[in-house]
Amino acid sequence: MALLNRILSILMVLLALTAAAFSYLLFERREEFKGRADKLAKTVSEMVVAMDTESNTNNKSRINFTPGTPETPETGTLGWKAYHDAKDPEKTYAQFSNTLKIATQQAQGLAKQKNYLADTVAQAGKDLGLPEDMVNAADLKDLSDEDLYQGAGKDLLGHVEALMVRDRQMISAIVSAAEIVKVDVNESTFNERTRVQDLEEEEAKETLGPYECGPVLTDVKFGISRLNDRANDYAKTLSEAISKINRFDWETDRGQIPDPETYGTAMTSMMNDFEGVNSKLALLDKTVEELNAMRSKLEKAEDDVMVLRTEVRKTEGDRDRWKTEYERISATITSSGPGGETTHTVREIPNDLEGKIVQVNDEWNFVILDFGGDKIPPGPHEFLIARNDEFVARVRVSKVLSKISIAEVLPEVRNGVIHVGDRVITPKQ
Repeated sequence: MALLNRILSILMVLLALTAAAFSYLLFERREEFKGRADKLAKTVSEMVVAMDTESNTNNKSRINFTPGTPETPETGTLGWKAYHDAKDPEKTYAQFSNTLKIATQQAQGLAKQKNYLADTVAQAGKDLGLPEDMVNAADLKDLSDEDLYQGAGKDLLGHVEALMVRDRQMISAIVSAAEIVKVDVNESTFNERTRVQDLEEEEAKETLGPYECGPVLTDVKFGISRLNDRANDYAKTLSEAISKINRFDWETDRGQIPDPETYGTAMTSMMNDFEGVNSKLALLDKTVEELNAMRSKLEKAEDDVMVLRTEVRKTEGDRDRWKTEYERISATITSSGPGGETTHTVREIPNDLEGKIVQVNDEWNFVILDFGGDKIPPGPHEFLIARNDEFVARVRVSKVLSKISIAEVLPEVRNGVIHVGDRVITPKQ
């Protein structure tokens, strides 16, 4: 009996040791489970806080957890107490599951939003002309490589910035061109979109419509087209003007006028040509003035000729009277001097007097000179007739009228036939 009691005591001691060992192991396992649960709950809570930032869901107020300490118990909707309180007869812990479901739905919504934004951004990049190898939805969705999706985002932003710079430059150029073609436009026309209401929605929602710059661009395009047509007409007119003014030696190359690359050179050359044309015109004006002066002189000469012709007609109409007068004048001539030479009474006349023969009468052997009493005193006077520098004949003035004189041709002193226009000079010349 004593032996049995000893054996039982030993067994009880062994069982107690075993129970203590199991209790220690269970305590450690419980602490591990509790630590894991705390970490999971804290991680879920932190994930909700991270996803809740600027998301306007406010789920962090419904999903939270604070681990316990030796002094304070754990708290929060993900804590053990909340789990215990959520126990229902079916042991589904539905309320606790719903709390976790909120976090799951928020994560799913965030992933969906992320994927939608990635697809939208990628499509926007393609629509804006960014090469497909620089931006695609897969790179933007890939969270395994931060550099990959950040690089894709930077490429897209860089492309958008370049497009904005280009658009600003284009808008500035269009506004400047509009000013040139007299179209009223400003930059705000290209930067403002119209607002429209979507009447198909249950509640009319105002959205942005298209840019209303089409009419302005049409006006600018039309203005530029007209300006281009006008420039082409100018070029054509200038080119044709060079062809029509063919009496001037143009240095301008007609082929350079319509060419935008060379028309500047052509314009410079044309300005020089215009100066040449202007000089020619100035010379022409001077020539016209001289011609007008000569015309005035010619008209005066024609008047003188008419007077001379009148005098000639009167002279020819009264030849007998001239003959009588001639005989009378001849009778006044006295002959004297040794050898029977004839001596004439000659009055003083200017030594540099010079005139012309205006009419020749071979039948009566007299000529008419283009000067009269306005230049010489009453006769008789003797003059020499010359053609160029050659002597032709000698004449003696028998009658001096107001504008003309009648002279006899001395046959003994003659070296040729007298013509109208021959020079009349004094013997001293």
